[in-house]
Amino acid sequence: MNRIFLVLLILFVGVSGIADVADARLRQPKIKALKGQSAEQQEKDTQECSIIATQKTGVDPALLEMRMKSLQSMYDRYSSAVTIPGKGTSFGGTLPPGRYDQASQVENHMVQLEFQYERYLEVFTEEMEARGYQVR
Repeated sequence: MNRIFLVLLILFVGVSGIADVADARLRQPKIKALKGQSAEQQEKDTQECSIIATQKTGVDPALLEMRMKSLQSMYDRYSSAVTIPGKGTSFGGTLPPGRYDQASQVENHMVQLEFQYERYLEVFTEEMEARGYQVR
């Protein structure tokens, strides 16, 4: 059943549908001081809140960004040109099931990392708002 779903998904969205999700980047929050905090104070608060968010969630945004870039590279490799024996190289279109499975696994891992980052941002935002900042 799961294999049939994957094949139908491949036929329906092809490579481009997967790439839209895989190209997503971790969003950087925009911070605005609401209580007249200086730039130095904002930088200090940002660093402290980032440490607190990392401690509470176990997510280090710098490491997560490196992992995302590595996974993006793997995803690009799995979902790009496909050499088909006797037919040469094909760009775009539908991936063979083995390559699709690899690309799909990498994509799923990237989505999990994005969820982890969103949790980190929730905690970071709570901490910053408690110190008088607006975070978007």
